[in-house]
Amino acid sequence: FNTLKEVTNQVEYFKEMGFTHIMSNPILKSPDDCWHGYHIMDFFSIDPKIGSMEDFKELLDTLKKYNMSFIFDFTFNHTSTLHPWYIDFKKGLNDFYIAKDWKENDYSTDMNPSIYAWDNDINKFVVAPFGGFLPALNVESEGVKKEIEKAIKFWCEFADNLHFRADAVYHNRATRHDRNELPYAQFIRDCVDKYGGTDRQIIGEVWTN
Repeated sequence: FNTLKEVTNQVEYFKEMGFTHIMSNPILKSPDDCWHGYHIMDFFSIDPKIGSMEDFKELLDTLKKYNMSFIFDFTFNHTSTLHPWYIDFKKGLNDFYIAKDWKENDYSTDMNPSIYAWDNDINKFVVAPFGGFLPALNVESEGVKKEIEKAIKFWCEFADNLHFRADAVYHNRATRHDRNELPYAQFIRDCVDKYGGTDRQIIGEVWTN
């Protein structure tokens, strides 16, 4: 499928096949050359390459008509380098990411031999354990948590048959001083419970070597 409308037109077929939920790659706004959707530029808008907010609402309403739900693939722990947060970070206007002069407390991941990527604009190593330079959000930043909570609230209120997939949630440990991934994962769960109710599902993507 290339658009949300195409998916909406097939909901009845999905129901006949016995499915109760559908899930896609991230559908939030990302750069034009991002084919998979994980380079998020805006946590509050649908990628115009696949549709509009109205198209997404129509999909959710149609799913609800058939007692079905949508699992929202959400990158709670990284963004595109084109996200306004990262652009401001490079200007020294927030602490939403982590940059260092050297690879302090480095380790290898299942995707990269290092959790750092070099940014020529600021001449520093930025914590980014994913391929393609996806800078990791500083999950100990109160500003980050405030913004992520706002995004969770927004989408929980958008529809009551919308659930979440927490992309690579284990790797939020990369920006924790103690390398403990659980506090931020619990924060996500608490926010969803607060704004969406405890019956909202979260699928946490976790894998290691």
